Amino acid sequence: MKMNMNNIGKGLVLVYTSATIVALAWAVGVYFQVTDWGWKEPRKEVEMRVASEFDKRVVAVNQANSAHELVFSAAKPAQAALREAENSFGANHLFYNQELKALQIGSGDLDIKGVTFKDGKLELEGKATSKPVLGEKIAGINKSYESYKKELKDLQDKIDMENKDVREWTEKLKDITFDLTGKDDTGKKVKTGLYDLMNAEKEAQDNALSEREYLRPHWARALEEAELFRAREVRMQQRLDELTKDKTK
Repeated sequence: MKMNMNNIGKGLVLVYTSATIVALAWAVGVYFQVTDWGWKEPRKEVEMRVASEFDKRVVAVNQANSAHELVFSAAKPAQAALREAENSFGANHLFYNQELKALQIGSGDLDIKGVTFKDGKLELEGKATSKPVLGEKIAGINKSYESYKKELKDLQDKIDMENKDVREWTEKLKDITFDLTGKDDTGKKVKTGLYDLMNAEKEAQDNALSEREYLRPHWARALEEAELFRAREVRMQQRLDELTKDKTK
């Protein structure tokens, strides 16, 4: 027990000694790095004068005053313009709302004019807070947004109807093409088409014409021979009739 108390006492002495050394080091550092609040003769470092904290704060205050004057010198005209704009803000706001409403949902033909610019700046009627000067009428635009939107919808409906008709005619054309060619959408031959029948008929007619041209001279000779045989038959019948009359006498 006594041994343990000695160890605790030695430990406390060691901790106290360490804390004392740290505090001493901190005090020495503060002493040798004291804040320079200003001396009669500014301190030097490598032959250069170093500004004190007081001098730094004086410069900062002067810079703040310069910035304050710079900002507020421009703010005063802006404040005056704001007070002047407040007088016409209500009327201008109503005017702009009226124009926007007409452009949004107005009916019939509208007289839409564009704003004008002078030297790259928006030209106003009078003071800086007045309404802009309206120039010439904008070509090609004489209706409101809703009117153009309705026209677009009507045109789109017509296009949809035309597309529907085109699709129907396309289906009909597909059926007609299938009847003509006998081929499906993949080009596979499914049945005999009208083109095939027409080609077969044309081939048959061509063959018939060829046969007729081939048989024409034979038919002419046969016809000639038939005429000869017919004439001979007639003569023989006449002779036979004569012999029959002679025999009866």
